[in-house]
Amino acid sequence: MTQPRRPERLISPITIAASSGARSDLHTDMNIRYPPRIPRLVRRPAPTAITTTELDHRPSSISSAISITREYARRTEPAHDLHCAFDEKAVDLSAIREVQIEETANNRNYVPLHFEILQEDGGRYSTAYRIENVLRNDGTVYCSQRYGTVNILLKFEGCTSCSVSHIIIKSPQYGYTAPCKEGMIFASHKPIDIESTRGFDLFTQENYERYTEMNREQLDDSDPAAWFNASMYSQSVIDMKEKSCKYILIKLLGNDTSNLDLQYIGLIGYTGSRCFAKGNLC
Repeated sequence: MTQPRRPERLISPITIAASSGARSDLHTDMNIRYPPRIPRLVRRPAPTAITTTELDHRPSSISSAISITREYARRTEPAHDLHCAFDEKAVDLSAIREVQIEETANNRNYVPLHFEILQEDGGRYSTAYRIENVLRNDGTVYCSQRYGTVNILLKFEGCTSCSVSHIIIKSPQYGYTAPCKEGMIFASHKPIDIESTRGFDLFTQENYERYTEMNREQLDDSDPAAWFNASMYSQSVIDMKEKSCKYILIKLLGNDTSNLDLQYIGLIGYTGSRCFAKGNLC
């Protein structure tokens, strides 16, 4: 008569080591089954949004413990603003000099972008009217020495590129004989050669619109990205459509009979990574 097979006994490594006198860290029996090891769950500091009862509840299984941990992480994750860094102050474009701007969801999330002047070819009328005044927005004015078109090349001060949403061009309203009235803007990830843009020095707004219409499918960073006109309110807010770039060239269009006066150049947008709702793979 065949005797029934006795159930296999679960033996721990400590029992084997105690009976054989062998070291507890050496296991020679390959048939020993060890109990599964349950990983420890690190409990994060309790946030205000989750009650104490929820945190003190002991999970009944590994799967429930993982579910509780994921829910905890989801509910305590900070709400990231995808359009504005935490240490930057957002800009309300509609409040700038009472200029009305089309209301969009992103208007209150743009921040001032810090650029430096890399190059200019207009000279200065005197030391009081130097080119650095255009970045201050404190009432000081830049007055060129030369007549005709003046180019101002700007470089973003950050390590990477930025996205420019709007550019503010402000001319002095009173006390100056030659406030800048119109011009063009170039934007690129690479340094812009001013000499290569001389062909646009005599452009009018009609020339610009015709040029961009004829070359719509072939425009690149060597072509103007926008036109501005500051003659009506002595200020122009140019929509750059969140143009990604590192270099900005402001081409102030003038004539051969007078110099040019400019009060302020303001650049607004955002930096850093952003998410996109839609994209295409080429």
